[in-house]
Amino acid sequence: MQGFFENEYSLGQVSDATGASPTLIKSWLHKKLIIGSDRIAGGEGAGHRRRFKLRSAIEIGFAKTILAYLSNRHLQIAFKAADLFAHTGADGRAQGVPFPDGYTMLGVSTEMATVVKHPFHHDEDTLMELRDNLRLPEGFILIDAGEVFRRIMDQLGLQPEDVIAEAYPEDAT
Repeated sequence: MQGFFENEYSLGQVSDATGASPTLIKSWLHKKLIIGSDRIAGGEGAGHRRRFKLRSAIEIGFAKTILAYLSNRHLQIAFKAADLFAHTGADGRAQGVPFPDGYTMLGVSTEMATVVKHPFHHDEDTLMELRDNLRLPEGFILIDAGEVFRRIMDQLGLQPEDVIAEAYPEDAT
């Protein structure tokens, strides 16, 4: 059985799921902004349609969301932050998905990005952790990564909980 992360999606499907137009996605590809580890197949010539793996679709969706809050002159950091979520796992978070428990928050400044877990109970100061991880910027944007992930999964016709369960098989009991 092929897992969710091996499925491929067309340019149109990724566009519909992320809100980024096909022209915009092609522009980002041409500028080599989509920096994720999943190779994007096709698109090398006439009749060769591009195919995107799930994590690349997630990267594009996160970049599009981040750019709603940052100017276009911050394209590099938007894609660096999107890549961090989509293709890097750390501190108990699997790549491309939110933490299995708690809220997953993505903090982005004009210099860098960080992902942290905010527990469902509110006795920890996640905002200060984000600020510290971003090296104390004057300001930053905060993205609810779980909600962005769920929106992208819904638009691709996937159950977010099933994708999360595949990423954390030890938690699926």
